[in-house]
Amino acid sequence: MSLSKLNKARWGIGINYFSVLLTFILFELVEKNNFDQTKYAYLGRILAWGSLLGFVLWLISFYKIYWKTKWWKYVHQSIKNLDERERQAVGEAVRKSYGYFTVLILTAIWVFLIFKWNPDFILFWIALYIAHILPASILKWQGYKI
Repeated sequence: MSLSKLNKARWGIGINYFSVLLTFILFELVEKNNFDQTKYAYLGRILAWGSLLGFVLWLISFYKIYWKTKWWKYVHQSIKNLDERERQAVGEAVRKSYGYFTVLILTAIWVFLIFKWNPDFILFWIALYIAHILPASILKWQGYKI
């Protein structure tokens, strides 16, 4: 993979994860603070629209980085369809992603416990998404070719 394509891929991965984080943070701010009952109702609407914008950016970046390039399918196919080099690369990416995912989720749980927040459905969906997309992100970030 050429350096310019690798940099574009890394930017795309960064935008994808940034949009996930933006969506999560803005959604949680709207959910945890009852803006409708205060004089800051307009702020709640701005944050809600920002969360929606982050979600749309998330969908677009997922489509361009993982779906259109078939990286999503590559790490979700049967190991029988891979040759030895591919098995080794995917296995290493899955091993690394398991470690990163564990640290990420434990940190999220820790933050929720510190602030005495109750996790809601968006944390579950984002965790599920990250668990599935992280191996492809690792392979793509390293410049692995399929």
